[in-house]
Amino acid sequence: ASAPYPEGEFAQALEESKRRLQHRKDGSDELVFQGSRPFWAICAACGLYPAKLFTSEGELLCQACLFRDSHARRDSVGAGALAAPDFEWIGKHSSPENYLALIYLDLDRMGKWLPEQAGNSESRYTELSESVEGTIGKAIRNACKLFQPAAEDGKSYLIHEILFIGGDDAAVVVPADRVFEFLESFRCQYCETFPQEPWFSVGMV
Repeated sequence: ASAPYPEGEFAQALEESKRRLQHRKDGSDELVFQGSRPFWAICAACGLYPAKLFTSEGELLCQACLFRDSHARRDSVGAGALAAPDFEWIGKHSSPENYLALIYLDLDRMGKWLPEQAGNSESRYTELSESVEGTIGKAIRNACKLFQPAAEDGKSYLIHEILFIGGDDAAVVVPADRVFEFLESFRCQYCETFPQEPWFSVGMV
């Protein structure tokens, strides 16, 4: 949710954005595009909305996915190593083989914690938001350094994949047998900055 933000009216804009966000949470499921071929093409990424343009790779994407694609960058850790070629490569380096873990991390109660800490101060909101995002990103990247790249055909490849880090959440894929080692490293580094609140939750598959 977003709200107009006239200069000098941070408190009002903040309250309006909270109201709009709650309205969306309380509302019914969002309507999605119900079109069908051959009269139009559906976005190849989300599969929900009509496609607008081709990407440089030749995929037809909707406006929202085009924006995401143009601002995306693949995050990696490992000097001199190439990104993991696919998920099978990551699973290959688990013991037993062919098992991987998808980890989703999310901070708890951020919608309540931030206002409690920042009040209506724009600068404090900015400071805390940047601190949270920076701490999560640093802790995840450092935890990923546990995974030494593996070699094949004379090239070195990472054996993990950072799917995204943004705001107060992140998603990472690692070899299944290393998942708790990764989480313990993340926890220790995260708690150096935030030893009490905000806590974080983890989901794994």
